[in-house]
Amino acid sequence: KQIIIDVLILLIILLVGVYRYIEGERAASLVSGTVEIHIIDVGQADSVLVKTDLGNLLIDAGSNDSEQELINYLDSLNVSDFEYCIFTHPHEDHIGGADVIMDDYDVRNVIVSPAGSSSVSYDRFLDSLERSNANVIEAVPDSKYMLGELEIFIMGPIVVGDERDANNSSVVTRLSYGANRMLFTGDAEKLQETDLLEKYSSFELDADFLKAGHHGSSTSNSEAFLKAVSPSLSAISCGDDNSYGHPHREVIMLFEKLGVEYQRTDEFGDIVYVCNGKTIKLKE
Repeated sequence: KQIIIDVLILLIILLVGVYRYIEGERAASLVSGTVEIHIIDVGQADSVLVKTDLGNLLIDAGSNDSEQELINYLDSLNVSDFEYCIFTHPHEDHIGGADVIMDDYDVRNVIVSPAGSSSVSYDRFLDSLERSNANVIEAVPDSKYMLGELEIFIMGPIVVGDERDANNSSVVTRLSYGANRMLFTGDAEKLQETDLLEKYSSFELDADFLKAGHHGSSTSNSEAFLKAVSPSLSAISCGDDNSYGHPHREVIMLFEKLGVEYQRTDEFGDIVYVCNGKTIKLKE
């Protein structure tokens, strides 16, 4: 009898383990024909995971302090490789975890800003690029890359060199999937937004979703730029009670004035949107 009881207990343990594994796989899997935009809660920093049927895209890698949170989040989704990584500019709150991404994950292509930095974080990032087998690409406006049916279109930086600081040398990326467009501007401020407005028409800038510039700072997100992009949804990546006061009240008021629905990582934590080529909505 004891042997039978022991066998039954073992079977129950195995069944529970299999069930948990299946549920974990379901949680990490995509609904076929959709793209997921994960605004990862990395505090007062930035990191966005884009999951598609045919591979993953990462835009920025958080800060040194949020490195473990980023790894834990990626691991929870069974992410082990990236077809593309885009590092918008060399500030620590965007590349702090980039060396870990390059060292511990399989990265095939890296798109970087032409701007450099003298920081320790940037040096670590450059060292990790040298150790990797990734194809490193400097961002050039009007460049286009494909990840399955997802189009990755580089819109900026347009002006480079000593005329622009790191923020205003951010890689600006427009993602298109079906009829949907999503715009990511890094820490581009009003100066770079003006560059974009001068080069591109409102039709080219138009997007359903906008990742709010510079953590929702009033130095970015100008009314003229927001009107040209005319997003219905926006996400703001910012730390709880951060010392910068992000997102700034002026930006929140402008979003409300223009009818832009927004979510904030300091209030929501991790935010996930689902795009099916026709609509983009918050994942429940």
